Amino acid sequence: MRKIEIGLLDEGAASTKQALADVQASHRSMKVFVDAGTVTAYGKQMADVIVASYNAYLAQGINPMMDALAKQYTDEYYSVLEGKLAALATTYSGAVDAFGSYADQVTEKQLAQAA
Repeated sequence: MRKIEIGLLDEGAASTKQALADVQASHRSMKVFVDAGTVTAYGKQMADVIVASYNAYLAQGINPMMDALAKQYTDEYYSVLEGKLAALATTYSGAVDAFGSYADQVTEKQLAQAA
C-alpha cells in the first residue's frame, strides 16, 4: 500500500500481485492441512475451528484488503486493516496455537504408548 500512497502505482500493482499469490498459497496450505485429517474427534473439532476462523479472516479481512489494493483504494484498505484485521488474525492464530498444543499432547501420548 505504501508504494501506491507515494505514487508508485506500477510497483504497488506488482506488490499486490505478489500478495494475491501469497493468499493463493495459503489456500493450498489450508487444503493440505484439511486433507491430512486428524487422529482424534476433538482434533477434528479443533481443525474445524481453524478452518472457520481462516475463512472469516479471509472473507472479512484479507479479501477486502486485497480488493482495496487491486483498486488502489487506500481508505478502504486502512479501514479493514485498522478495524477488523487484528481481531480476525488473533482468532485464527489462537485456533492454530490451540490445535498445535493439542497435537503435541496427542503425539507425546502416542509416543509414550509405543515405547
